[in-house]
Amino acid sequence: MTEFKISNIKIDNWIVVAFVTHDTVYELELAQHLLPSLEKIGLPHYIEVIDNKGSWLKNVAEKPAVAYRALEKYPSKNIILLDADSEILEYPKLFNEIPEEYDLACHFLEWESWYGYKGDKTKELLSGTMFLRNNDKIKELCKQWYDRANNNHEWEQKSLASVIVNSEVKIFSLPLSYCYIKTLPSGEEPIVKIDNPTIVHFQASRRYKKVIK
Repeated sequence: MTEFKISNIKIDNWIVVAFVTHDTVYELELAQHLLPSLEKIGLPHYIEVIDNKGSWLKNVAEKPAVAYRALEKYPSKNIILLDADSEILEYPKLFNEIPEEYDLACHFLEWESWYGYKGDKTKELLSGTMFLRNNDKIKELCKQWYDRANNNHEWEQKSLASVIVNSEVKIFSLPLSYCYIKTLPSGEEPIVKIDNPTIVHFQASRRYKKVIK
C-alpha cells in the first residue's frame, strides 16, 4: 500500500477518497478522469494505491478497507468515496448541505426509469459516489461491509446493500446527478438524461474486469 497523492487544500469538513490497484488500467483511468477533475476544481483528496489481488472482484472488495483507513487517517473529516473512473464536473456543494443526522449518502438507481423495466420497483444502491460521516457507526459498517464482501466473494456494492439492512446508519439519498453513469450496460446512451451532472462514472469495469489478473 502506498499513498499516491494527498492534497493539502483545506475545504469545508470533507476530503475526497479513491483507490486504484497498482499496475492495472485503473491507474490510467484515474489519470484521465478523476485526478484532473479534482485538481481543476481544487478539491482536497487522498488517493491510495493497493496491490493487485488477482481479480477485479477481490480488488474492489478492498473499498471498505480503504474507506476505513481514510476515516482513521483524517479523524476530523468526513469522506467522499469515489471510484477511480469517475469525474467531478462541478463543485459538489450538496456534500456541504447533508444534515448532521445522516451517516451515509448514496444514490439508489431506479430500474424502472433507468433501464425501462416497466413495473420493476428495484432501487439499487450505487457505491460509486458516497458520503461517509466520520463516526463510529460508519467505521463499524465498513468492517461489516469488508467482511461480507471478502467472506462471501461477492461484489462489494451488493455486500454494502446487504449489511445496511441491519445497521443503524441513517441514509441520505443523493440525486442521480451525483452518480450519473455515462452509458447503459449495452453501451447505448442512458434513457434518463441529465444535461449538467455533478459527478459522472465511466464504468471501466465493463471493459476491464474480465482481464484483471
